[in-house]
This record gives sequence, structure tokens and C-alpha cells, in this order.
Amino acid sequence: MDLSVSQIAKNRGGDESAEKVPWLFSRAGVLVMLFLVLGPFGLVFLYKSPCFSRKAKVWLTVAVLVYAGIIVGILVVFLLALSWLVESCL
Repeated sequence: MDLSVSQIAKNRGGDESAEKVPWLFSRAGVLVMLFLVLGPFGLVFLYKSPCFSRKAKVWLTVAVLVYAGIIVGILVVFLLALSWLVESCL
């Protein structure tokens, strides 16, 4: 594709421009990267995507940060439980 994201954002008025957005910056692509693949690292793609409004970008940023915090919290609890289990077996 020869179009850059900024050119797509300028031409965003009609249905034609929606077809020209690379899958990486489409709504589905960005949401998959945010919540299933990259987490907070996917925020770069969110903010470069012309498919989301500024308000949606802010809300999705908050949602991704909360989601990542929950995942990290679950991981910490799991590791603490695992270390307690290993220590109790010794």
C-alpha cells in the first residue's frame, strides 16, 4: 500500500477510504493487538489509527491499562502462591 496513515486520515470522509486502511490500523486489528497480543505496546497502533476518535482512543487507553494491571496482578498472586507451595514442600 502506498498510502500512509496520515493520508488515509485526510481522506477519511467516504467509504472508499475505509477500504484503504491497512488491516494493522483497522478497528478489529487494533483491538486484537491491544487485548490479545501486545497489550500496552499496542497503544502505538491505536494512536496512529485513523479509525478511532480522540475520545475512543482515551477510553481504550484507560481500558488497556486497567486490563494490563489486572493481568499483572493475577500473575503476581499466582507466583506468590507457587512460591508458597514450593516452600511448604521443602
